[in-house]
Amino acid sequence: MHKFINGIVRRLGEPYSDGTPRLELHIPIERANGLPFQFNVPVPIQLNIGQVEYRAELRSTTENKYIWVSSKIHSLSGERQKLGRVLTDAAFRANDRVQLMVDGIKITVCPEGESGLTPIRIDESYLQSQPNNKGLSVAKIKIPAAQVRQGSLVLYTTSMKVRELVSDGFYSVETLDPDDTNDKGYQRLLNKARAKKLADYIVKGQDSRDAFLPTSVFLATDKTINFDEQDNTIEIDISLVGPFSVVDGQHRLEGLKMAAEKDDRVLDFEVPVNIAINLPKIHQMCHFLIVNTTQKSVDKGVEQRIVARLSDALDVEDLPSLPKWILNSVEKGEVDKAIKYADYLNDTEDSPWFGKIQMANADSKGTTISQKSFVKAIVSYVLTANNPLTIVKDFDKEKKIFLNYWKAITSILDDGDSATLYKYNGVELFCKFSIPFFMKLQEGKSFSVPTMEKLLKSCLENVEGDYAGVGHPDWWTTRGQAGRLNPGAITMVSHDLTKALHRASMGDSFEL
Repeated sequence: MHKFINGIVRRLGEPYSDGTPRLELHIPIERANGLPFQFNVPVPIQLNIGQVEYRAELRSTTENKYIWVSSKIHSLSGERQKLGRVLTDAAFRANDRVQLMVDGIKITVCPEGESGLTPIRIDESYLQSQPNNKGLSVAKIKIPAAQVRQGSLVLYTTSMKVRELVSDGFYSVETLDPDDTNDKGYQRLLNKARAKKLADYIVKGQDSRDAFLPTSVFLATDKTINFDEQDNTIEIDISLVGPFSVVDGQHRLEGLKMAAEKDDRVLDFEVPVNIAINLPKIHQMCHFLIVNTTQKSVDKGVEQRIVARLSDALDVEDLPSLPKWILNSVEKGEVDKAIKYADYLNDTEDSPWFGKIQMANADSKGTTISQKSFVKAIVSYVLTANNPLTIVKDFDKEKKIFLNYWKAITSILDDGDSATLYKYNGVELFCKFSIPFFMKLQEGKSFSVPTMEKLLKSCLENVEGDYAGVGHPDWWTTRGQAGRLNPGAITMVSHDLTKALHRASMGDSFEL
């Protein structure tokens, strides 16, 4: 005898990579009488959709208030299918109400009303049947949490299931865009390989039930969340506070999302979560920097960009407490200034560095040196107190002088095959040498390209010893001597250049 049971098509989150919606069939537990389910045990079923039969599984747990048909199904030939694709092809959509005609393990999915049975309205109580969420709309969840106060920072420590974390609009990742100067993002680029490695580990652990992910995800919102001190729960209304910003844990979330696409059991995997409330975007950026520089590494280029933005915001934003070494960098503004130097050289069309510096989170195609190395050299040698460039007090002129310097260098040393000149060794050497070179130019008060070319050419012609070839383009080819220099040798070359600079200007005799 057939039994007719009402259900609904539920959307789980973002579509698969091919655009297929991620859908499941859900049946509230109180209406599941007649379904061949067993708690915590996948039960094989024959699933008929659009007059086509598939092999599927009916799933349930003692924690969930609903039974569901797994999102991964198989055709009779054994080919794996996505339930979302099959339902979509049969004209079913997310939130459609359906009737299931049940005959033992054979279940046929019909649009509501087409089974011949008078439709039973699935009221809002079904949409409220998620575990721990009774009495709330689908956009809300209520979960146990502990309130943690760290100074002015308020955190809620809790755990959430993957299905909640990866649901539509629950979180967003503020990725730093190197091409947008007004961008407010701060996250590094997602490493897909790293996320996939985690996904494989989580999926592998489903059968043995030994998948282990103790590190909490750190989410933040600039809004508030209600905390009930009576039962120690928080109520999250995504329509009001979402999406949460991911301060730490984007690779864990992506890995879990990828794992859930491979095995829908992962959707019930629980993850420890810390949620910070009332945290402005600038504070979220600071906390990302603190977490990823005091506890684990982050790409140096991304770190430099964040420090630069904090320097810009220092006078207009209320910044949270930062570690002293970070705050010193922010207050000095050196990194911010060095970033602007690098951006100027990289974006100016007649610059020898045009398009050659790989900015944080940018593609490396066509570049020769990373932003982190270029900026580090500028901070170390160009923006120091003993470099005359720092006393110009006109930033536009400073950048122009530095550009002229590199134009003079490349006009003499770049014959079209001087690749090493545009790599670490070239940048390190000539940023270091800029100190004595600009001191000498300061005497004549001319920083034009012709003046620099004349002085530099005279200097290079006077270099003696092992590094006399530094003034020849061949020395800077990929196979040339410049590519074999270590940091100590670069210092020695700089010393020889400085001697040659003084030698060229002092002549053969001087009066005491």
